[in-house]
Amino acid sequence: MKKELASARRGKRRMGGTAFLVRIRFTENSTWQGTIQWLDGRKTKNFRIFLEMAMLMSAAVNYEKKADQLPAGSWDDKEEEISNRM
Repeated sequence: MKKELASARRGKRRMGGTAFLVRIRFTENSTWQGTIQWLDGRKTKNFRIFLEMAMLMSAAVNYEKKADQLPAGSWDDKEEEISNRM
């Protein structure tokens, strides 16, 4: 049984991706307001509308793929960084 589990784990591929934690604070004017944490980039940002949250996610995913600079007005703004305690 242990050998089967070990071989299954070795054959398992990691899909990759970018991790986020989204906290919805309010649902006003038919949209969401809250905070989003980019766990891989160790940053937190407030968003006012769903589209802004989606744009932040897109910027983080593109950053992970290309390893370029983040566009101005996105995650580069000095707002909050996630502490090392996580």
